[in-house]
Amino acid sequence: MANHNNHNLMLKVGVIKARNLAPKDKHKTSDPYLVLTLGEARHSTICIPKNLNPEWNETIELPVEDIHSLLLEVKCWDKDRFKKDYMGEFDIALEDIFVNGAVALEVSVQEPYVTQSRAY
Repeated sequence: MANHNNHNLMLKVGVIKARNLAPKDKHKTSDPYLVLTLGEARHSTICIPKNLNPEWNETIELPVEDIHSLLLEVKCWDKDRFKKDYMGEFDIALEDIFVNGAVALEVSVQEPYVTQSRAY
């Protein structure tokens, strides 16, 4: 991950796990990984091979650079040898973190996010 020390505001994201992912490989499994995008910043998790219930347990820091960094996009992909298969995605609006002009220091997502499949 690149050094983002020159940014004043960082978003710290805990990527924990996914459950009941769709099998994309011929052996009824998937090799899932996530790509998180915030403005121009992008980070990929490790790929968890042959798993429909992956646990990443990663902490990622992404810089909040400007107004274009107010939407965290998370896409799930299945890694294959020569290509990748789209599995789903969800977005989190960061303005929900800012309350009355103050920054919430920690935001917990109680309900799991369900990926939405879109045509690619």
